[in-house]
Amino acid sequence: PQEEIEEIEPVDAKVGTSICAIEPGLNLRATIGGESSSFRVKEFRAATCCEACEEDDDCVYAVSNEFHCWVASELVPEDIALTADASLTTYWTVNSTKRGDFCDVCDCRLEDRTIDCRGKDIVTIPQEVTVGEAWNGPSPWSPSVLDLRENPRLVFVGSGALSVIKDSLEELRFPYNLTYVSPDCLRGLPLLRVVSFEGQVREQYDPSLKQMKIQGRPTNLITSSTDFFGEVCCHQSERIGTGFPSEGISFCEIDSTGLPGSDAVYEEFVEYFRPNEVISKLTRHSTFMSEAAESVEKCAEYCDVISNCNYFSFDARYKASDHICYHSEDNGTVHDVCCAPDDYADLAQSLPGFISGRVPRARREVDNARVIVEGRSPRADTKNGHTIHFDLSLGSPPIRGAVWIEPRLVANTGVQVVINPPQVVLYDNETTVRVEVEILNHDQIRSTMTIEILNEIRACDTAFTAASAAVLADETSVFVTVERDVANSDTIPWIVIPIVSICMVALILAYFYKRRSAGDGVWMVNVQDVEIYDPVTVLGEGSFGAILLGEYRGTQIAVKPVLPPREEILLKSERRVLGTFGQVTNALRFEKQPSIYSEMIDEPVEQSSETLDSALESGMFRNVVDAESNGNSYGGSNAVARAGCCAPLRRRNMYSRLKSDFV
Repeated sequence: PQEEIEEIEPVDAKVGTSICAIEPGLNLRATIGGESSSFRVKEFRAATCCEACEEDDDCVYAVSNEFHCWVASELVPEDIALTADASLTTYWTVNSTKRGDFCDVCDCRLEDRTIDCRGKDIVTIPQEVTVGEAWNGPSPWSPSVLDLRENPRLVFVGSGALSVIKDSLEELRFPYNLTYVSPDCLRGLPLLRVVSFEGQVREQYDPSLKQMKIQGRPTNLITSSTDFFGEVCCHQSERIGTGFPSEGISFCEIDSTGLPGSDAVYEEFVEYFRPNEVISKLTRHSTFMSEAAESVEKCAEYCDVISNCNYFSFDARYKASDHICYHSEDNGTVHDVCCAPDDYADLAQSLPGFISGRVPRARREVDNARVIVEGRSPRADTKNGHTIHFDLSLGSPPIRGAVWIEPRLVANTGVQVVINPPQVVLYDNETTVRVEVEILNHDQIRSTMTIEILNEIRACDTAFTAASAAVLADETSVFVTVERDVANSDTIPWIVIPIVSICMVALILAYFYKRRSAGDGVWMVNVQDVEIYDPVTVLGEGSFGAILLGEYRGTQIAVKPVLPPREEILLKSERRVLGTFGQVTNALRFEKQPSIYSEMIDEPVEQSSETLDSALESGMFRNVVDAESNGNSYGGSNAVARAGCCAPLRRRNMYSRLKSDFV
């Protein structure tokens, strides 16, 4: 009734002015399903939720649905969610008693025009500025800097929060946990030049909330085209120019979700004429899916539900008896239906009578609504420092929101990688983002291997995820060939250890050889150091030679000259004598007589006496004979005979003379 509407209108005005401020596009997660412990429920107070918050002395924030109201004295970052749900309404108080005065809560430094709220543990922005009698300058005092850092409980700055200082504020310093800033709050600051945030910005996807968890920056604004909003269905609004950040500030304008046909493309005054196969023709009298004939959006949504439907046409011409929804696999012949009076949906000729279009799966093929990956087969080796890159972009702009891409290593292959940036956000098809992948433990890789980097896609526009997970992986995965590092610290030992082992063995062998040689050197005698007594003293004889008395470096020694090899051509007894004769004379450094040897070998045995006589006549034994003539005897033939070395010979007398002369 009109009377009830008139009674409600003053309440709405009161809500918008003196009691509460309404924050559109924001959802506070109340205790619905136990999501937040910050709120207390006010049952069946949905229509008067603002008043319920005003009545509660601790209430600063409130949210309502169509039935109930929830109130809270403060918020935590997890309580705030960006949403386009019109069934939820968020309020926050503008009561100056609850919010307080800047100069009471914070430090107002009059001389440098700064309001310093650092470390004051505030949960909401104060409402008033009162400097009192301390200010002697022009009235009113106009601060240019507001410092809100070091206030971890301040997570929300709503519409009109800075209205009391909006005309003079030039620099704004936000705290680390700040999660939401109303766009109207900053748009109403004409002199604002610098906006800074406390700490380092961190962005990480939270699968439980299905949102990007952002620290160090509010979730509903970005300072660069590569920054994330907290919600994937946010698109960039008009930027607010600032000196810092240099790219300015852009706020989230969230697109509606859950509406039928929201991701389809529509062509007005277009008919898809005679497609090859019409899947269905639906009217409001159809026994199945008749709802598709109610609107072109529902016609598109039902086409999206049918797996083999790619195109739809909706005939809403006013002269038709009923609206008709057509579904088909192809679009046949594209036929323009304009602009006769019968081609409109109303008599005023303001609405198109024929609207056709394609669903997300067809947009993926026709409009290339997909993620494009350039450089899908890179090679990581020593030339590039085991760091590769690939580029990500979009084939067409998304209809709603953004496309989030998270590159990650697929399998646990033992390879450690760093991916930078760890997440990529794309709002249009004009931006290309380069992703770098660094192989950290390339020095531990034994052989060349291939790793897979999967680009996981999240999008508000369902066209970019319309294919199956396997198809998306085939289209967007990056396969990196990682080559073995030939100069790595783990491979070198496999080369060095065998070489070192061989060298050590060689050194050990050389050591023992030298040691043995040094020991053998004791027994290896230089013939120049051996002196055989002259005249010769025979100490004894054996089968292999005679033992003589000699001297080695001042010490008496026994010297055993060895018999030469036997010659089969000689008699056994003759070989003994001649062998002993030849070897001993060589040891005594007598000059051999080749002519005698050749005669001994070449002549028959019967001539051996003549050969020996020739030797005697040559004077070779004159020294020995002279010694015997002087009466010196050194054993004679008797000693040789006693040693058993002289067998009977055919010419015994000649041999005895020879042996006597030899001794």
